Order: sequence, then C-alpha cells, then structure tokens
Amino acid sequence: MSILYEYDEKKQRRLDREEGREIAMVQLVQKKIAKNKTIETIADELETTVDEIRPIYDTVKNFPADANPMEVYSHL
Repeated sequence: MSILYEYDEKKQRRLDREEGREIAMVQLVQKKIAKNKTIETIADELETTVDEIRPIYDTVKNFPADANPMEVYSHL
C-alpha cells in the first residue's frame, strides 16, 4: 500500500512562516503579560485588535510565565 500526496512547497513555506509569526506573537504576549500589561495595551502596542489577540492572550495566561512559546502555541 502506498500513500500518494501532492507536496506543495510554496504552501508549506507559507504555513511555516505563519507558524513562526504566531510563535513570535506568543513570545511578545508572554513578555507583555509578565510586565502586567492589559490586553487592551498589548493589542495597541502590537497594532492589532483585542479580538485578534484574545486567543493568544487567554492561552498564555493559562501557562506559567516561563512556559516554552512553542508549547503554548500548540494549545492555540
């Protein structure tokens, strides 16, 4: 039995970049939460909306401050 699939290199690179940006965003949110910044302040500083940052913010809040950003990202 063989598994056939079509590998789309451009799509994979795009997905990898998106994942990298999300992990970087987790790191930024972790740092800002550690400085006791509100979600509104974080959204403003990251030039995004509260609605866009909320899933990351809520997930980061459920982990210890020194949690690995990749582990946090895996729970988004």
